[in-house]
Amino acid sequence: MAGSPIKKRLWAVFKATILGAVLADSPIVLLNVLDYFGVARHGTDPGYGLLYSIAIILSIPAAMFSDEHGLANPYVVNGAIGAIIFAAFAGFWQFVIKADPQKKAGHHDVV
Repeated sequence: MAGSPIKKRLWAVFKATILGAVLADSPIVLLNVLDYFGVARHGTDPGYGLLYSIAIILSIPAAMFSDEHGLANPYVVNGAIGAIIFAAFAGFWQFVIKADPQKKAGHHDVV
């Protein structure tokens, strides 16, 4: 992606945002797929129990945002939370920690 350094940094933040949404939703999706195909049941596989526990913990924010009809979609809520967290860290990394490479190299402009 040829362009200015700011576009490259924004692209990196965007990729981290997508990754955060995918990683936040993946335990719930994987658990649903395993349940659909009947691969494992509760108590028979420790890995399934761990995945089930993680999915339950990840469903808490969706339960907090839902009303009495349960309108909050856990995929949307978890994806948004994961995207926000990853975007915040990536933005901090790209724009604060990495900063301007010329400043780190000691090439200061004297005014």
